[in-house]
Amino acid sequence: MLQAPGIGRMPRAEWLATVAVYDIHSFSFDDVDVLTYGDFAVMRSRYTQRATVRGQDRSAVFLMTDVWVRRDGRWQVVSRHTSILD
Repeated sequence: MLQAPGIGRMPRAEWLATVAVYDIHSFSFDDVDVLTYGDFAVMRSRYTQRATVRGQDRSAVFLMTDVWVRRDGRWQVVSRHTSILD
């Protein structure tokens, strides 16, 4: 199950179907902080987006945390958590 902003938790397949209709008009990452631990890293940031999904507004400011792992010489996001900031 995945968490979708303003929607709650949803099955992964449903979330992936929503990605195709997620229209991001603009976005920015601010206050980025990266902590590295060998082949692992944690990135914390404030993420702002103006977006719509099937015509519904999904614009918001989020606190975002990504966990990265270096595999075969390249970095990949393996986990992400977002919370809407009020």
